[in-house]
Amino acid sequence: MIQNDVRPPRVVDLAIAWALPHRRSLRMLRMTAAGAGLGCALLPVLFAMLMARAMASG
Repeated sequence: MIQNDVRPPRVVDLAIAWALPHRRSLRMLRMTAAGAGLGCALLPVLFAMLMARAMASG
């Protein structure tokens, strides 16, 4: 029996793939936009985890 080990793409994979340049002149702009988008996606989750940890400890 053959197993298919196909996993869905992670957010990081998508951000890195999107940031790869098609034109060299746009490389830094695309990397900055990808980093900002990734930060906007991850910061609320990290903040919620920190708040939950702070509330559980005290």
